[in-house]
Parts: sequence; C-alpha cells; structure tokens
Amino acid sequence: MLGVMTKLIALSAALLLALAGCGSDDDDNEGGSGGGSSAAEDVPEPRQPLEEYVEQLAAALNERDCAELKRLKFEIPCPPTPQVRPAFEDVEVTGVAQFGTGGVADFTSGEAPKGATWTLAVGEDGTWGVFRGDITGQKSVGTEIEDRGPYDQVLDRFLTAIEERDCRDFFQYSVTTSQDVKEACKEELPLYDQLAEALRADPDAEPEFIGGNESYAFYALRTDEPEKAYRTVIVAKTGPGADEPYLVLVTLRGPAS
Repeated sequence: MLGVMTKLIALSAALLLALAGCGSDDDDNEGGSGGGSSAAEDVPEPRQPLEEYVEQLAAALNERDCAELKRLKFEIPCPPTPQVRPAFEDVEVTGVAQFGTGGVADFTSGEAPKGATWTLAVGEDGTWGVFRGDITGQKSVGTEIEDRGPYDQVLDRFLTAIEERDCRDFFQYSVTTSQDVKEACKEELPLYDQLAEALRADPDAEPEFIGGNESYAFYALRTDEPEKAYRTVIVAKTGPGADEPYLVLVTLRGPAS
C-alpha cells in the first residue's frame, strides 16, 4: 500500500519526471471507471510475458548490465552511483500479476529488504516498462480489491478535471511531481492536453476496468477522436494519513487498438 509520501525506489530523476506525468502524451504517457482480474475486451497483447520481462529486469540489476537495462527502458544511473547502489543488490522477484496492459511485480532488494512493488504498463510499441517503484514493506500480488467503487470514483473525478482543466481537482486526485498546486497545474496539467482534447472530442469514451489488487487498479481507456488511441490508467490506494485515500498515478499511451 502506498504511504502518504511512499519512498520511491532508485529510478533516475529523468525517468520519474517523464513517467509521472511530466512527459508528453506523444511519448507514451500523460497523466484514467470500473475487483480482481479483468473485464475489458480486446485489450492489446504485449510482445512478451510480463514474468519474462520482470525476470530479465531483476537479472540486469543484479548483474549491473547497463546495456540490458537500457534495452528494458529502465532508466537508472548505471554503473550505479553510491546513492543507488542498493537498488542493484540482491534483487529477487517475489510475485508478478498481469492485468491486461498493466501489471505489478513485488520484489526485494538491498534498497527494499522488506519488500517493494513495481507498477508496469505496455507502451505504444507493445513492450513492457516500469512506470514507478514503491517501497511498501509488503506484497501486493495475491491481494484483491474489496470495493472497486472508490477507485472508479477518483478516476471519474480525475478525468473530469482533465477534460475541464480544473486545476485544483487535478492536483487533488492525482499524483504530481510538484507538491505545490500552482506549480503542478502550470507545469503538469498541460501535459494532459491531448487526453483532454480526446475526451472532449469523444464524450462516450469510458474507462474499462481490466484488473488490480488491494493497492493498484488498472483501466483501459480508448478514445476515437481526433485519432484512435489506447491508454492504460493506474489508480493507487494511499496509506494512513493521506489527504485522499485513492489517487490516479498516470495514464500511459499503449498500442492502438
């Protein structure tokens, strides 16, 4: 489960900025209603099994294989700096679950001996990529969503905020890089302009639940205008003391379907 400000595993600052909504929709990502496993039909198929990708990633980290990490699109300082070196030590995958074009992988490492979770999604080229890593101290794989309603509700509010360019609701219902509402709305809300345009052009577009667990829910969002597009949306449950119990992590462009 995500804490109020859950510690991120040692992904590079560039990756976090690019994937946390600070990259354009043209670069596979932006900043998406619908427990358990799947529901949406015709979800694009990834080019390789999630388990295979995650095992390759763990091996590359353990072996400090910089070329392989680059191929896997896992941006982290390599060779590792002293600050991130624990992220390369004793990496062991403890559980993997795929939900259509999204998924989670629990693991332990020198940085997270009590447990951490990667959230992943399929990009426009059909390959997996890690969006975010959270040190949680517990497993997410094998848990189930007891009540999907709150996930759906926060997602609906988020999408409405994007469509209407509602700055405060955008900040309230999503994870932003900046903790300042004015800065987040100035720098990060515009990165969802393509999604906003698509939602306004295709008012019948509705996110479809494709699976999840106690900590993360995944949705597929298809829009037909101004062009056909497919997005994976990740909603996360926060921890005790958070202002909002659920937040949208990101929307990520996937293979057109």
